[in-house]
Amino acid sequence: MTSNPARQLDLRLRRSVWDATKRTSAVPPPVPGDILLRAQELHAAGAYEDSLALLRSVPEAESDPRALNLAGLCHLGLREHDDALSYFLAADRGFSRLHSGVWVNIAMDLIEKKNYREALRASKRALKLANDWSMPWVNVLTVYGRQSKFEHVDKVLTSMAEQWPEWSEDEELHERLLKDSDLRFVAERPFFKKHPQYQRRIETITQ
Repeated sequence: MTSNPARQLDLRLRRSVWDATKRTSAVPPPVPGDILLRAQELHAAGAYEDSLALLRSVPEAESDPRALNLAGLCHLGLREHDDALSYFLAADRGFSRLHSGVWVNIAMDLIEKKNYREALRASKRALKLANDWSMPWVNVLTVYGRQSKFEHVDKVLTSMAEQWPEWSEDEELHERLLKDSDLRFVAERPFFKKHPQYQRRIETITQ
Protein backbone atom coordinates (compact mmCIF):
# COMPACT_ATOMS: atom_id res chain seq x y z
CA MET A 1 0.00 0.00 0.00
CA THR A 2 1.23 3.51 -0.79
CA SER A 3 1.08 6.25 1.81
CA ASN A 4 1.20 10.03 1.86
CA PRO A 5 3.78 11.38 4.40
CA ALA A 6 1.67 14.44 5.22
CA ARG A 7 -1.38 12.25 5.80
CA GLN A 8 0.63 9.88 7.97
CA LEU A 9 1.79 12.81 10.12
CA ASP A 10 -1.81 13.98 10.44
CA LEU A 11 -2.90 10.51 11.51
CA ARG A 12 -0.11 10.30 14.11
CA LEU A 13 -1.20 13.62 15.60
CA ARG A 14 -4.82 12.52 15.69
CA ARG A 15 -3.84 9.23 17.34
CA SER A 16 -1.81 10.98 20.04
CA VAL A 17 -4.81 13.15 21.01
CA TRP A 18 -7.22 10.23 20.98
CA ASP A 19 -5.14 7.56 22.74
CA ALA A 20 -6.39 8.24 26.26
CA THR A 21 -9.96 7.08 25.61
CA LYS A 22 -9.59 4.94 22.51
CA ARG A 23 -10.96 1.73 23.98
CA THR A 24 -13.48 3.03 26.49
CA SER A 25 -17.24 2.95 26.11
CA ALA A 26 -19.26 5.93 27.25
CA VAL A 27 -22.85 5.57 28.40
CA PRO A 28 -25.18 7.28 25.89
CA PRO A 29 -27.10 10.27 27.32
CA PRO A 30 -30.27 9.09 29.07
CA VAL A 31 -33.73 10.57 28.95
CA PRO A 32 -33.97 13.19 31.73
CA GLY A 33 -35.37 11.60 34.86
CA ASP A 34 -38.34 13.91 35.23
CA ILE A 35 -39.46 13.27 31.64
CA LEU A 36 -39.08 9.51 31.98
CA LEU A 37 -41.03 9.56 35.25
CA ARG A 38 -43.83 11.61 33.67
CA ALA A 39 -43.97 9.23 30.69
CA GLN A 40 -44.21 6.28 33.10
CA GLU A 41 -47.06 8.01 34.97
CA LEU A 42 -48.92 8.61 31.71
CA HIS A 43 -48.48 4.95 30.76
CA ALA A 44 -49.71 3.81 34.16
CA ALA A 45 -52.80 6.01 33.72
CA GLY A 46 -53.53 4.44 30.33
CA ALA A 47 -52.58 7.61 28.41
CA TYR A 48 -50.42 5.63 26.01
CA GLU A 49 -50.42 8.12 23.14
CA ASP A 50 -49.53 11.00 25.45
CA SER A 51 -46.68 8.96 26.92
CA LEU A 52 -45.38 8.18 23.42
CA ALA A 53 -45.66 11.83 22.40
CA LEU A 54 -43.62 12.87 25.42
CA LEU A 55 -40.93 10.29 24.67
CA ARG A 56 -40.76 11.42 21.04
CA SER A 57 -40.13 14.99 22.20
CA VAL A 58 -36.66 14.12 23.56
CA PRO A 59 -33.93 12.85 21.21
CA GLU A 60 -32.30 10.78 23.97
CA ALA A 61 -35.31 8.42 23.90
CA GLU A 62 -34.02 6.95 20.64
CA SER A 63 -31.04 5.36 22.43
CA ASP A 64 -32.16 5.03 26.05
CA PRO A 65 -33.30 1.40 26.48
CA ARG A 66 -35.56 2.36 29.39
CA ALA A 67 -37.47 4.73 27.11
CA LEU A 68 -37.54 2.16 24.30
CA ASN A 69 -38.98 -0.44 26.66
CA LEU A 70 -41.61 2.02 27.89
CA ALA A 71 -42.53 2.89 24.29
CA GLY A 72 -43.01 -0.82 23.66
CA LEU A 73 -45.36 -1.04 26.62
CA CYS A 74 -47.35 1.91 25.29
CA HIS A 75 -47.71 0.30 21.87
CA LEU A 76 -48.70 -2.93 23.59
CA GLY A 77 -51.41 -1.02 25.45
CA LEU A 78 -52.62 0.35 22.12
CA ARG A 79 -52.63 -3.21 20.73
CA GLU A 80 -50.03 -2.20 18.15
CA HIS A 81 -48.18 -5.46 18.55
CA ASP A 82 -45.68 -5.18 15.71
CA ASP A 83 -44.56 -1.75 16.90
CA ALA A 84 -44.39 -3.03 20.47
CA LEU A 85 -42.13 -5.90 19.44
CA SER A 86 -39.84 -3.56 17.49
CA TYR A 87 -39.38 -1.34 20.54
CA PHE A 88 -38.85 -4.28 22.90
CA LEU A 89 -36.16 -5.70 20.62
CA ALA A 90 -34.51 -2.28 20.38
CA ALA A 91 -34.58 -2.02 24.17
CA ASP A 92 -32.98 -5.44 24.47
CA ARG A 93 -30.19 -4.39 22.13
CA GLY A 94 -29.73 -1.20 24.11
CA PHE A 95 -29.50 -2.97 27.47
CA SER A 96 -27.11 -5.53 25.99
CA ARG A 97 -24.94 -2.75 24.57
CA LEU A 98 -24.80 -0.99 27.94
CA HIS A 99 -23.86 -4.23 29.70
CA SER A 100 -21.30 -5.00 27.02
CA GLY A 101 -19.88 -1.50 27.48
CA VAL A 102 -19.14 -2.25 31.13
CA TRP A 103 -17.06 -5.27 30.09
CA VAL A 104 -15.40 -3.23 27.33
CA ASN A 105 -14.24 -0.79 30.01
CA ILE A 106 -13.10 -3.60 32.30
CA ALA A 107 -11.10 -5.04 29.41
CA MET A 108 -9.57 -1.64 28.68
CA ASP A 109 -8.44 -1.30 32.29
CA LEU A 110 -6.91 -4.80 32.22
CA ILE A 111 -5.17 -4.06 28.91
CA GLU A 112 -3.53 -0.98 30.40
CA LYS A 113 -2.40 -3.12 33.34
CA LYS A 114 -0.97 -5.64 30.80
CA ASN A 115 -3.18 -8.36 32.26
CA TYR A 116 -3.91 -9.69 28.80
CA ARG A 117 -5.33 -13.04 29.84
CA GLU A 118 -8.11 -11.46 31.90
CA ALA A 119 -8.53 -8.66 29.34
CA LEU A 120 -9.26 -11.27 26.69
CA ARG A 121 -11.84 -12.93 28.94
CA ALA A 122 -13.53 -9.60 29.58
CA SER A 123 -13.51 -8.75 25.87
CA LYS A 124 -15.08 -12.09 24.97
CA ARG A 125 -17.75 -11.54 27.60
CA ALA A 126 -18.48 -8.17 26.00
CA LEU A 127 -18.69 -9.89 22.61
CA LYS A 128 -21.30 -12.35 23.86
CA LEU A 129 -23.47 -9.40 24.82
CA ALA A 130 -22.94 -7.34 21.64
CA ASN A 131 -21.08 -8.98 18.77
CA ASP A 132 -22.43 -6.41 16.32
CA TRP A 133 -20.47 -3.57 17.92
CA SER A 134 -16.92 -2.47 17.20
CA MET A 135 -15.58 -1.99 20.72
CA PRO A 136 -15.41 -5.62 21.92
CA TRP A 137 -13.69 -6.57 18.65
CA VAL A 138 -11.27 -3.66 19.02
CA ASN A 139 -10.24 -4.89 22.45
CA VAL A 140 -9.75 -8.49 21.30
CA LEU A 141 -7.56 -7.29 18.42
CA THR A 142 -5.66 -5.01 20.81
CA VAL A 143 -4.95 -7.85 23.24
CA TYR A 144 -3.47 -10.03 20.50
CA GLY A 145 -1.63 -7.11 18.91
CA ARG A 146 -0.04 -6.03 22.19
CA GLN A 147 1.29 -9.57 22.59
CA SER A 148 2.37 -9.84 18.91
CA LYS A 149 0.12 -12.88 18.54
CA PHE A 150 -0.68 -11.97 14.97
CA GLU A 151 -1.55 -15.56 14.07
CA HIS A 152 -4.74 -15.12 16.09
CA VAL A 153 -5.74 -11.88 14.40
CA ASP A 154 -6.87 -13.45 11.12
CA LYS A 155 -9.09 -15.84 13.08
CA VAL A 156 -10.61 -12.89 14.93
CA LEU A 157 -11.20 -11.02 11.67
CA THR A 158 -12.81 -14.10 10.14
CA SER A 159 -15.11 -14.48 13.15
CA MET A 160 -15.96 -10.79 13.02
CA ALA A 161 -16.91 -11.03 9.34
CA GLU A 162 -19.08 -14.08 10.02
CA GLN A 163 -20.82 -12.75 13.12
CA TRP A 164 -21.04 -9.09 12.09
CA PRO A 165 -21.16 -8.82 8.27
CA GLU A 166 -21.76 -5.06 8.41
CA TRP A 167 -18.41 -4.37 10.10
CA SER A 168 -16.75 -3.02 6.96
CA GLU A 169 -19.31 -0.18 6.80
CA ASP A 170 -19.20 0.71 10.50
CA GLU A 171 -18.04 4.31 11.00
CA GLU A 172 -17.02 3.78 14.62
CA LEU A 173 -14.70 0.96 13.61
CA HIS A 174 -13.33 3.06 10.75
CA GLU A 175 -12.41 5.78 13.25
CA ARG A 176 -10.51 3.30 15.38
CA LEU A 177 -8.65 1.85 12.41
CA LEU A 178 -7.57 5.40 11.55
CA LYS A 179 -6.58 6.57 15.02
CA ASP A 180 -5.74 3.62 17.23
CA SER A 181 -2.01 2.95 17.20
CA ASP A 182 -2.70 -0.58 18.45
CA LEU A 183 -4.65 -1.38 15.28
CA ARG A 184 -2.21 -0.17 12.63
CA PHE A 185 -1.17 -3.74 11.91
CA VAL A 186 -4.73 -4.84 11.07
CA ALA A 187 -4.71 -3.54 7.50
CA GLU A 188 -1.63 -5.65 6.69
CA ARG A 189 -3.14 -8.97 7.70
CA PRO A 190 -3.45 -11.81 5.11
CA PHE A 191 -7.19 -11.89 5.85
CA PHE A 192 -7.67 -8.92 3.54
CA LYS A 193 -5.75 -10.49 0.69
CA LYS A 194 -8.07 -13.49 0.91
CA HIS A 195 -11.16 -11.26 0.97
CA PRO A 196 -10.78 -8.61 -1.75
CA GLN A 197 -14.24 -7.21 -1.02
CA TYR A 198 -12.87 -6.09 2.35
CA GLN A 199 -9.38 -5.23 1.13
CA ARG A 200 -10.59 -2.37 -1.05
CA ARG A 201 -12.56 -0.96 1.87
CA ILE A 202 -9.70 -1.24 4.35
CA GLU A 203 -7.31 0.45 1.92
CA THR A 204 -9.73 3.37 1.60
CA ILE A 205 -9.91 3.70 5.39
CA THR A 206 -6.24 3.38 6.29
CA GLN A 207 -4.35 5.08 3.46
